[in-house]
Parts: sequence; structure tokens; C-alpha cells
Amino acid sequence: MANREPAGSGRAACILAGGRSTRMGRDKAFLPIGGRPAIERLIERFGAAFPELFLSIRDPKPFRHLGVPLVVDPLPDGGPLAGLVACLEAARAPVVLAVAVDLPLAPPAFGVKLAAEVIRRNVEALLPRAGGRLHPLFAAYARAAGPKLSARLAAGERSVVRAAATLRHAVVGADFFAVDEPTLLRAFTNVNTLEDYAAARTVWEIGDLP
Repeated sequence: MANREPAGSGRAACILAGGRSTRMGRDKAFLPIGGRPAIERLIERFGAAFPELFLSIRDPKPFRHLGVPLVVDPLPDGGPLAGLVACLEAARAPVVLAVAVDLPLAPPAFGVKLAAEVIRRNVEALLPRAGGRLHPLFAAYARAAGPKLSARLAAGERSVVRAAATLRHAVVGADFFAVDEPTLLRAFTNVNTLEDYAAARTVWEIGDLP
């Protein structure tokens, strides 16, 4: 179970689990990784590293048994950006790490480092880049950026990358995490298809992660 701390604690993590899993054909949150549902793995790992932890979801019913605070997406068709906005509105901590449920191998230590750097650099968002693309759904955001992202959502924006680009932000790569690019890419294994899922299970079983 995740620790709970009062308002003012330094960092929060929000697991984004509101997707429809269309390409997968089943809810990615409950795919087993190492014998346990991915969502349980993420709660256990990130709950140990972040004083405040909650889930952003569309439908609360499948997640109530997990014993973690739930935040319902404000727009049912708003996509991940709606989930991110909900996370920032719900958080008490000044910095929130967004963690997509389809990144089951992402290391909590990477998230802690991102969250600390948001404060140190005084930016509104810190976005990792791996494999030539940004990963805005494993990124740290200042809670104060919530109203800006909410305005973009209300204006019809659905791309997290485009919305994040309107913030005062910075981009970091493998050197920031003190790993090489292949290791970073393994950590950001994205599970959208059955082939992706097989790859993620293989990486987990080998244990070749930072």
C-alpha cells in the first residue's frame, strides 16, 4: 500500500489508467507482469517512492479493490490529456509524476529524479526523450501548470505533447538518468499490442532494467 502524507509533501505520482486499450483488446492495467497485474506492480513500486499516489481512470468500478485514491477523468473523450489535468487538479504535492499504465517497466527512481529536477530547474514540465521521441506520459509536471493544460483541453487539444510544449519545459535524455540509450528504451517499453506485451514480459523476466 502506498504511503500517504499531508498536503505539502514534495511529490506525487498519478498512474494514468483511463485508456480504452483498443489495440490490445483487453484492459492493459490488468495484464500480468511477473505474475501480477501491471497496475498492482505500478502501485507497489511507485507507492514506495512517492508519498502521494493515486489513479486517474474513466470508470472507477474495476479499480476500487486496489485501495488507492481514484480520480475520474473530467472528459470521457479527453484522452490522456484529460487524465493528466485530473492528476494535477487532485494533487496536493507541488510536483506530479504522470505514469502511463502501459509503461509497466518504468523505474520509480527515474520518476523521483524527474520530480526533483522540476523544482531545481523551476520549470513547469520535464519530459524524457528516448528513441527519438518524447514521453510526456512518464514525465514530471508542476501542479501549478494544471490551469494552462486545462485551458488547452477545453480548447479542444487532445495531444499531450502539443499541450506540454506550451508550458515552460525542458527535455532530458539518457545522460540525465545516467544510463545508455538502449537501457532507457527498455525502461520505456510501451505496451499497446500483444507483441509489445510479450516484449515487456521478456524484459521483466530477464531483469535487464536500471
